[in-house]
Amino acid sequence: MKSKTRGSATASIALFVTSGLMASVLGLRQYDRVTSVPAWVTSAPVQAGDVLTQDQLTQSRIPRDEVGIDNPQTLVGKRLRISKGAGEAIQPGDLIVPAPPQQKTLAQHVPQGRVLYSLPLGNHATTPLSQLHAGDRLDVLVRGRNGVRTAATDVRLIGVLKPRGSSPSTDDGGAITSLLPQRSSRKAAASGNTTLVLAVQPEHVYPLAHIAAADQVSLVIHSALDVALGRQITVTPARTERPVEVVAGLERSTVYVNR
Repeated sequence: MKSKTRGSATASIALFVTSGLMASVLGLRQYDRVTSVPAWVTSAPVQAGDVLTQDQLTQSRIPRDEVGIDNPQTLVGKRLRISKGAGEAIQPGDLIVPAPPQQKTLAQHVPQGRVLYSLPLGNHATTPLSQLHAGDRLDVLVRGRNGVRTAATDVRLIGVLKPRGSSPSTDDGGAITSLLPQRSSRKAAASGNTTLVLAVQPEHVYPLAHIAAADQVSLVIHSALDVALGRQITVTPARTERPVEVVAGLERSTVYVNR
């Protein structure tokens, strides 16, 4: 009888102790949840300037009053501003934030050895301007009273100048609309007052400036494949003159006259 009583008492004590331990554990866990938050910390020491990888991070809990990061994708690939020991939480201020890319100025778009020139086409544009893209290589031909002449060769297209009175654009390009596939110049071309912004060689500035209002401007567009391969096709006019040899005493010279 006594052995049964002792057995029941032992079982009751064991149950009481177990219940107390479980209550303590649950209480500690509840307290931990209230006073801490999950965050990602370093699993090993990391030096300042190192790029964080997934292997250098582990999830842990930090005090609620500390600012941590709970998304590992926010940390992977970023550089640390300060060194961190193992188990230390990483705060947003500990990361090196790259400076946003600065918008290029108009002068920075001009290739080396060239200058920027604005070519107004007026109402005489014969080229489908909506199909032109920034970076296209062009030749500029002019037909006037004295025939056809080449005003400029190997011209690089930078963009199209919006006509006055057009609606303001929200693009970052400002007054210069980049002729990318998704940003065509249909609106500018439809206005009949299109001005092309070109990167030209310095010796072509004055021939372009001599284009009269009554002249017809034609754009010769080069193949994108030739541009990529570094080929340069020269458009040369057919000769409309014939050579004539002139003899003056013992000297001979050749002159060209119209046929």
